[in-house]
Amino acid sequence: MQTKRLTCFQLGLLTLALSFSSNLKADPGLTSTTQKPETTHAIASTDLKGVVSDETTSEPLAGVAMQYNGKTYYSDLEGKFSLPVGKSKSGNVNVTLISYQAQHLDLKTAPSGEWKITLKPH
Repeated sequence: MQTKRLTCFQLGLLTLALSFSSNLKADPGLTSTTQKPETTHAIASTDLKGVVSDETTSEPLAGVAMQYNGKTYYSDLEGKFSLPVGKSKSGNVNVTLISYQAQHLDLKTAPSGEWKITLKPH
């Protein structure tokens, strides 16, 4: 009987201790010594930006396909595009759109600012 009372008493103390410990909150000012500071690494890349327009009307052309380095990129609704060419600016870009003559452009001839490409209708 004595053992049973002691066990009930111990169980009661354990329950009380657990209820108090669950109400405790960690101080947000304290940090673990094992945490490592977050680091970010910037990746150097150069994008060639420009706009594609109709040669006769000067209207911007949306959906122009620009194939570069095995991938295809498209101009937006305002004819604007961005190609991730890197620092070397080497290679060729094939520019195509239905009802227009395709162009094959060398990146070495691209200007340092915005590249303005005009497509001639068929």
